[in-house]
Amino acid sequence: DTPPEGSFMINGGSLSTNDQRVNLDFSLTDDLSGVSSVCLSETDDASTCTSQDYTPSTTWTFSNESEGEKTLYVWATDGAGNVVTSSTAASIIFDRTAPVDGAVDVTANADSIDFSWSGFADTLSSVAQYYVSYNLDGSDPESCFGDVTTETSDISLQQQGITADFSYVFRICAEDGAGNISTGTMVTTALCVEEQDWYADSDADGYG
Repeated sequence: DTPPEGSFMINGGSLSTNDQRVNLDFSLTDDLSGVSSVCLSETDDASTCTSQDYTPSTTWTFSNESEGEKTLYVWATDGAGNVVTSSTAASIIFDRTAPVDGAVDVTANADSIDFSWSGFADTLSSVAQYYVSYNLDGSDPESCFGDVTTETSDISLQQQGITADFSYVFRICAEDGAGNISTGTMVTTALCVEEQDWYADSDADGYG
């Protein structure tokens, strides 16, 4: 009988997380006597590992709170007592720091607002997506999720569906790959009334 073979994933193969507690999914096999147990450690030293009965899924809480790459090592044992001689390892980046906010450029049109932004950044897990949020009454969004929130992975957005009744305060936020969300950059803008008036005059004169 030979020792078990296979691998495992942390958080389904995600590259980063903001939680020390992670999910482990094992793909270990042993054709003759089955997988009996696994031994887990944060160092590649079997003498420091913690043994537990084998189940396809379990959890682990990393002991070190410092940010950066975390690696977990696994040794598997089969029902006959055969233990793998070399560990199987998987890694994930631990990131609890929100992205740095950037600058936002705004262009007002007759029936929409064009946004573009730059400078949003995240050192450990990179920016994954952005949120553009506003409240229907024009008040300041207290978070990155106001009455209306649009999610995008682009660095620009055309916001439609707003009215010319008042100015709107928009909050543009960045979320990194670990799920940390920035405070957001806030801008105040309104529809271009002059452009609306021009369109109205053109229609009246037969040019629209």
